[in-house]
Amino acid sequence: MRLLMLIVCCLAGCSTIRAPELKPIVWVGESRPMLLAELKVRTLTLPDGWLASSPADSADGSVAYRKRSNSYDFAESGYFVVHPKWQAGVRYFGFVKDGKTFCVANPEQQSEGTDTTVTYITAYDFCVQLHRQ
Repeated sequence: MRLLMLIVCCLAGCSTIRAPELKPIVWVGESRPMLLAELKVRTLTLPDGWLASSPADSADGSVAYRKRSNSYDFAESGYFVVHPKWQAGVRYFGFVKDGKTFCVANPEQQSEGTDTTVTYITAYDFCVQLHRQ
């Protein structure tokens, strides 16, 4: 009888183990009608820093948001890795600060100019408080 149980156990894969799937923790926030956001991470707290676009297999989490301003309406989603500091030439979704505030670029582009130069400024001041869902 023990031999039969051993054979059945081996055939059924009793010698392998598998950790449970990690379910992401979902963080949401809204500041209607300007900004709606959802972030998914695998940690209990949101990481502070800039959320840089990345492939899914190397991501720290995922993000989706929609921002509006007068006639402007823009939605974006994707996977991200967290950069502690802003880096030139990187595409960012926005940033998280204080472990609970998500900010994206203001759609109203600002600029400064002189007689020969115009400098465009991207202000990340469309922000929303996030809470665990």
